[in-house]
Amino acid sequence: MRQFAAQKSDSSNRPPRTAIRVLGITVIAGMMCAGIAYSQTPPAPNADKDAMYEHLKKAQKIAGLDLYPAFSRRCLVDQSYRNTISQSNQAFAAMEPLKVFDNLYFLGHNAVSAWALTTSHGIILFDSLDNPEEAKTFIVGGMAKVGLNPTDIKYLVITHGHGDHFGGAKYLKETYPGMRLMASKIDWDFMAKSQSAPARPPRADDGKNAAGGRGGPPAEWAKLVPDHDLDIEDAQKLTLGDATVTFYITPPHTPGAVTTVFKVTDQGQPHVAAIYGSFSIPASLEDKKVHLATLARWRGIAQAAGVDTLIANHQTQDQSVDKLELLRLRRAGDPNPYVIGKEAYLRLLDVMSECTLFAEARAGQK
Repeated sequence: MRQFAAQKSDSSNRPPRTAIRVLGITVIAGMMCAGIAYSQTPPAPNADKDAMYEHLKKAQKIAGLDLYPAFSRRCLVDQSYRNTISQSNQAFAAMEPLKVFDNLYFLGHNAVSAWALTTSHGIILFDSLDNPEEAKTFIVGGMAKVGLNPTDIKYLVITHGHGDHFGGAKYLKETYPGMRLMASKIDWDFMAKSQSAPARPPRADDGKNAAGGRGGPPAEWAKLVPDHDLDIEDAQKLTLGDATVTFYITPPHTPGAVTTVFKVTDQGQPHVAAIYGSFSIPASLEDKKVHLATLARWRGIAQAAGVDTLIANHQTQDQSVDKLELLRLRRAGDPNPYVIGKEAYLRLLDVMSECTLFAEARAGQK
């Protein structure tokens, strides 16, 4: 287990800027005007429909009513409308930052989430959004709105090596040089390789953040890869002031995707939160097997750690759009919607596994 020392930055805070982007309905309208059909992606000709039905019904039963949104996205919408409706659910729209827990703040937008964990010795930031403009607007500007100072960021953790998570890292490091960047060594290498990988050709039906499984990386990612800094190792702990976070390597969304566990408090009440690297179901059978094995391993770790709070790097994975609005109107005695409970968190992982098996049967992969 390695410890990292925090460093101070002399860089000044930058004023927030207003970003205006299209909402999902505008994206849909644009697709229709361009002649792109909102068609369903059918199962493979050799799909195992008996197995599909079995795993779909298992996932639905495990999910119940409380986890139905997760079941719906992974088993239904993401399977049948991956390049259309599923991606439009993440159409870019500005969102206001919010204090979600006593020591955790949302700083993202409608497509990707960034989170700031405050400690007695500074801030640990998770992810940096798509590009410098977004980092300046939603992270730097967002921190100003909620009373945080970006010069207090000691570490920026890159949850995985896709540009919608590291795109603002180089800008933040250059602007606030005291912070250290952290990613798994596997994903540092993965990001470096993306600089020379053939860019994915533009596709009108691709979602803005459609990363992985459909060609190479978008061309702009190669220009935004940050310089290699600190390596994250599996089961490594990072202590900053009164906070300790533990990292786990959880492929295959990227080879070195990182999941983080840490404690939060809600009005003084303690909880255990986790940011999973990505619940996205991979395309190949080999990667699906890795995904299932990783989920099984993570389930045991999460159970032992007592994880009861779902935090994600995309709001479609933790329903942040809905939950943030609930929190903005929250009154005394109302529960924190991000706290789903220990039993529900484990059920969520079981739903993810059943949806992966459903996807395997749907693709006819045996």
